Amino acid sequence: MGHWLLESVGVHHVDLDKRVSVHRKADIVPYAPEWHFHVWILIHAFVPLAIHQAYIGYFHHNLSTTAAYALYGHSLKAIGVHQLHVLRRVGQRYGFFDGDKHERDGVPDVGVWKALESLLSAIAFRPMVATMFAYRADQGPSSIYWTWLPFTIAAYAIIFDFWYYWYHRLMRENVSLWRFHRTHHLSKHPNPLLAGYADTVQESFNIVVIPLLAFGSMKFLGFPISFYDWWISQQYVIFTELLGHSGLRIEKYDVRRVK
Repeated sequence: MGHWLLESVGVHHVDLDKRVSVHRKADIVPYAPEWHFHVWILIHAFVPLAIHQAYIGYFHHNLSTTAAYALYGHSLKAIGVHQLHVLRRVGQRYGFFDGDKHERDGVPDVGVWKALESLLSAIAFRPMVATMFAYRADQGPSSIYWTWLPFTIAAYAIIFDFWYYWYHRLMRENVSLWRFHRTHHLSKHPNPLLAGYADTVQESFNIVVIPLLAFGSMKFLGFPISFYDWWISQQYVIFTELLGHSGLRIEKYDVRRVK
């Protein structure tokens, strides 16, 4: 039943009825310019912002907190599923790193409901935390500090990674904490659906604690980060999480030019 649900929305990492491209390690690795990733992320991040601003312009009042959660929660679902579809198509065509030795791990039968729970928790609770702690009905998307936005996105990514690195390192090096982290490392060749595959403690940190620590740190350092800045910054984080667990045989720079 769980696998059927994943297949019904087309989020398995490959189409099991089609051949996956396999390459030797010595073969040339294709690349995608990094600016392509920025364009993809920003276009998808700005769609719900545009819908939100159009609503304000037409009805002359802002969305309630509940309505904002509904809009951005559904947007997160749609963007995430669309990215999984894109990664699936690209993986099918260009293959995966180490594909000549081992295919990407699928979602295990014993863990399919755990993977679904992790996926649904991230979709439900990340936008909920953002709306609870950052959404203000007296501000619309037009209040974004556009000149600060590139710096805000970059700073958020660095600060988020700082907190994530240290909690991740502690869970690896502390014997008593490793039990909360070992589930995530059962897969040696993960796919995007396994990005959040972890025990409940690690799930809570990934979905709630680390984003809140990053947001609070930004506020403490004086960055003008609003709900909308946080939304865009989180799109970068989620995009990177899914792409980073995909194993796609694609570089963000042309390795043929590296001497």
